[in-house]
Amino acid sequence: MPDCGDLILRYLERLGVAYVFGVPGGSIEPLYNALARSERQGGIRSVTARHETGAAFMADGYARETGQIGVCCATAGPGATNLLTGVANAYADNISMLVITAQTSLNRFGQGAFQESSCTGINTVDMFASCTRYNTLVSHPDQLESKLLHALSHALGQQPGPVHLAIPLDVMRHTIQGASMALGLSAFIPNEVVPDSGSVQRVVSDLTDVMQATIVLGEDAIHSADQWIQLAELRQWNLVTTPRGKGLVNSFHPQYR
Repeated sequence: MPDCGDLILRYLERLGVAYVFGVPGGSIEPLYNALARSERQGGIRSVTARHETGAAFMADGYARETGQIGVCCATAGPGATNLLTGVANAYADNISMLVITAQTSLNRFGQGAFQESSCTGINTVDMFASCTRYNTLVSHPDQLESKLLHALSHALGQQPGPVHLAIPLDVMRHTIQGASMALGLSAFIPNEVVPDSGSVQRVVSDLTDVMQATIVLGEDAIHSADQWIQLAELRQWNLVTTPRGKGLVNSFHPQYR
């Protein structure tokens, strides 16, 4: 019978995610069991980092390079706090990332359990509040699907960034009905948007007689930078980049300013 870890991975597969970066631990074990089952079936694979901070930066880099949401996970307590630096970096640069941290079982909250990081101890949910777009504790198995969808909608929305789900051990272990998932992800799966030909022609017409211009490339121009550079070379226009777009144009390029 699949559990909540399998549910999460099925949604991520629909989004094209290939890897989950993290460090195993006792409280996050059910998710790693689901990852092992997934890998045996040719699905999402786990990538084990030496340190949780590295796992968060790996997820950040994966998202930047692939355009997919990056996913990282960590066990309760120090595993969660170690993720913070990488998550904060993704937040500063608006990088889509799903962060999953474990919590001790709900019946252990407030009892000083090993690595407890609930609201009664070292509250990791509060720690993630200032560096995530969406941040919540999944306190019941029935909440997981809706909160996962809410998290994905924020991570992939108009202002993307990292989102955080804190999931207790007993919630992650909860079994689900195999056919219970609607998998309504059409709103989150990116589709190519092509401008109409009339708009393109108007832009071309407006630029035809322009003799002096400066093209400003930001970080989102990463996939079209070569075409803009070719245009600048053809028209002898200047090129500049925003701070986060630095590196898109060789600083020794004759049109670069």
